[in-house]
Amino acid sequence: MIGRVRVISGIWRSRWVEFEEQDGLRPTPNRLRETLFNWLQPYIPGSYVLDLFAGSGVLGFEALSRGAANVVAVEKNPVVVKRIQQQSVQLNAKDFEIFQENALLWIRRFQPQKPFDGVFVDPPFELNLWGDVLEALHRPGLLAEHSWVYVERPRKVELDFWALGFSVLKDTTAGDVHISLLTLQKDSVCEEKSSLGS
Repeated sequence: MIGRVRVISGIWRSRWVEFEEQDGLRPTPNRLRETLFNWLQPYIPGSYVLDLFAGSGVLGFEALSRGAANVVAVEKNPVVVKRIQQQSVQLNAKDFEIFQENALLWIRRFQPQKPFDGVFVDPPFELNLWGDVLEALHRPGLLAEHSWVYVERPRKVELDFWALGFSVLKDTTAGDVHISLLTLQKDSVCEEKSSLGS
């Protein structure tokens, strides 16, 4: 089965993105996606973004539509990857690349050309990978100093972001889904909170 989700804003505004309907694949609802990109609006242009567990690919395409310089997507399912590749060709997304890999293993060994400015972390909920992924993101050279990390999870799932080395900048729920925008705990946290968190 093929599903469709619409890009909200930017150069591909209102363009449809098709995706393979698979177990565990849930495109971020429009309402939450709009909230997320309102949070990120000043920080997306020119950014280098990582979309883990890409699924429909819509988070990465939305980032590119709004001016991200480059998006790297990671998705394990080969059928899903093929569909994302087709959508990137249809959108003429020249600054989009996708890897068919296990996302957790990939971030533990991938050597980025430069640190990522932002990361989307939205794994299949039943895998319960949030803690492992957030710990792996601390690998030296993976994230830029002033990076952000977006986390989507079920409302009932409690995560101790502070213990995982992150501070919460933004946080909200819609229905059964909880989204959070994080930044690394370091000397720059106060500066980041005053800007991203305003």
